[in-house]
Amino acid sequence: MIRSVAKRRSMKKVLIVLAASICFFTVGGGVYIDVHYSAVMPGSPQPSTGRIYRMVVNHGYVVYVNKRELEWADFFEKLTDICGVGALLFVLVGACLGWFKKGSRWGLSGFSGEGSEEHKEITEAHNAGGQSADERR
Repeated sequence: MIRSVAKRRSMKKVLIVLAASICFFTVGGGVYIDVHYSAVMPGSPQPSTGRIYRMVVNHGYVVYVNKRELEWADFFEKLTDICGVGALLFVLVGACLGWFKKGSRWGLSGFSGEGSEEHKEITEAHNAGGQSADERR
């Protein structure tokens, strides 16, 4: 039984790291394409190089790209949509499985500061008359 719980916890950690890595790759690729294309690609069509496909990047800047460059941009756009849906499903499944309960390792308490040693120290200082642990030493 203990072994199965440990396996589930480690599997959850692996899934979290894998999902976060894919999302960071996706966001980074999308930002790179926007910034790179706006700096390098021509602002008017160039049939001689095949850059005839109009694309809007970087807050409305219009550039013209070839078929392959357009496919890469479309790939990252679709991957961003998939990551968004995946993140939503991850949160919904995690909520149903109780991953975000107060006090759990991956729970929301770690983000809000509750449950941390620093939060406990601040609470104790507040209850002791406003002096922090450093001031009492």
